[in-house]
Amino acid sequence: MDIILGLVIIYVPQFGAAYIWISLAMWFIFDSIFELWVGRFVRSSEKGYYGFHTVLAVIGLIVGIILLFSPAFAMSLSVAIVAMYLTLFGIVQVVRSF
Repeated sequence: MDIILGLVIIYVPQFGAAYIWISLAMWFIFDSIFELWVGRFVRSSEKGYYGFHTVLAVIGLIVGIILLFSPAFAMSLSVAIVAMYLTLFGIVQVVRSF
């Protein structure tokens, strides 16, 4: 399935852009919903962390909904996420080399 999806994304760039856009938006939404669900268990341990955790989950949910209806923002955010990942991965590799 991964091979077929990869080939379709390579040969039909419009599908690839739409796939990445919708996947990123759904990832934000599902992750935020999961974080809100997990927040029930955090509430009993620390009140300050619970509030911070809940605020971040709600912000993530709002960003996910915005991403779902704004493909340009989703594409720019996905580029920024990949750039940050590659930068951090490169820093980790340099640190490991010493």
